[in-house]
Amino acid sequence: TYLPYGVPGVRENLPFWGFYLSHPTSVIRVEYGFMTAHAKGVDYMIGSIDGRADFKVADFIEGYIKLGLDYHRYQGKPTTVRTYPLMQSGGSHLAFGGIIPLTEDLCLRNEFKLSRGVGFTLYVGMGFLYRF
Repeated sequence: TYLPYGVPGVRENLPFWGFYLSHPTSVIRVEYGFMTAHAKGVDYMIGSIDGRADFKVADFIEGYIKLGLDYHRYQGKPTTVRTYPLMQSGGSHLAFGGIIPLTEDLCLRNEFKLSRGVGFTLYVGMGFLYRF
């Protein structure tokens, strides 16, 4: 769920889907993300790049925190008196979450991401993570 605040033409929560790819470096993990929504009359796409630091919370839970840059491309829901143009914007975000292993390679991942750019937004997501 994507909770927008201050995004022109976007007034409701949006259901997003997407994917992340990451790889380790000598210091942190670099993560690339893509999310998109086409719902409630709104088209929205977000591309991101992050620096992610992983840490152990307990024996069976990993936590992470990440900081990154965003690219937003969206078109707000048209009204009877106004049609919104296709807009683009940059931004930044801070996110944190947890990873719970289900099998050796498959995990459940949740994330809370605060973004600043187009407006101020909160993304709350959950999905599967596959390690290979």
